Formats: sequence, C-alpha cells, structure tokens
Amino acid sequence: MSSKVLKEQAYHQIRKQILNLEIQPNQRIVEQDLAEQLNISRTPIREAINQLVSEGLVRMVPRKGCYCIFINQTQKNQIIDIRLSLEVLAIKTCFQIGLTREQLNALIELTERYQECVITKNYTNIHELDGEFHHTIALYTQNQFLVKYLNDLEGFLTIIRNTSCGVGSIEKALSHHKAIVNAFVIHDEAQAIAAMTSNINNMRDRPL
Repeated sequence: MSSKVLKEQAYHQIRKQILNLEIQPNQRIVEQDLAEQLNISRTPIREAINQLVSEGLVRMVPRKGCYCIFINQTQKNQIIDIRLSLEVLAIKTCFQIGLTREQLNALIELTERYQECVITKNYTNIHELDGEFHHTIALYTQNQFLVKYLNDLEGFLTIIRNTSCGVGSIEKALSHHKAIVNAFVIHDEAQAIAAMTSNINNMRDRPL
C-alpha cells in the first residue's frame, strides 16, 4: 500500500476519533500510540497529524508535543458568528436564485428523515442529517467559496455538537429546519433568515 494511501487512512481515522471525542479535547496525541492502535508506521501518522494541525483540529506545543483542540466559549462564539454570517448569506442567495421543485423536495425529505431520527432517538444520524441539511442549502447557492468556508468550519462544529448537544436542542433544531423549508415553500425570505438565525444561535446557547 502506498505511503499516500496510508497517510489518508491515518488522517481519516484520527480525525474521526477527534470529532467523536474518542480523543478528548486537550488530550496529548502520541504518534507511537496511534501507530500501534492503527497498525500503521509512524511516518503516515506524523503526516496525518501535520495535516490536522494545518486544519486547526490539533495544536502543536513546542517541546511538549501535539494536543487535540479544545474549543473554549469565546472560540465557540467566534465560530458560530462566522457560521451565522455564511448561513444567512446562503439563504439570501437561494432566494435570489430561486429553488426548483426538486430542490425543495430534497430539503423536505431531509427534514422528514431528521424528524424520524428524533422520534427513534437515533442521535448519530441526527447530527449527520443536520450537517447534510445545511450543506445542501449551501450547494444550492452555486457559490463554491461559500461551500468551502462552511466545510472548513464543519470539523469544529461537529466537536461543538458532540460536547454540548441535548435532546431539547435537537427538537428545537427540527422546528427550525421545518420553518426554513416552509419559508422556501411560501417564498418568505425574512422568515427563512429568522429561522436560520434561531437555528444557529440554538447551538450558541448550549453549554460546553
């Protein structure tokens, strides 16, 4: 297996552990331990960690080593501020372009699947569907830069969701998604922006 493939495997596995909190915030990341755990040599592990450092999910401390990111309340609010600006821009752009019936149906289907997960308490899929809902709206803007910037935030947002999510906030998010979809259906941009703003600020209100 090529070194590039091994590095990609290591990257995805370590990143998944960070996002799922299997590697805890502020936990030291030891190359040798990961190499033994993943049965991969230290070189691709090191390359994977360097990529995660460049993405901000791992921080390098001189003479001490690498540590998993810890997002404090100030940083959380800063991340959410940026996301809110991008998500509102996505809503405005979608109204400028206009969504097709097929696009609306896709958002309706995602919302129905989200609701089913709430009913069955399938919280793992809920987080995935939440991300897919927002990603789909971003794609509809046809703005590749907006999509990229939201994707760049997704790792941080996943950590925030996993460290501060509760059942009540999940049910609120469902109501916001429904309101956003309904606003698209009835062509009410102000309602869509208000619902999206409430949806994003719902994450802000959750304690770390």
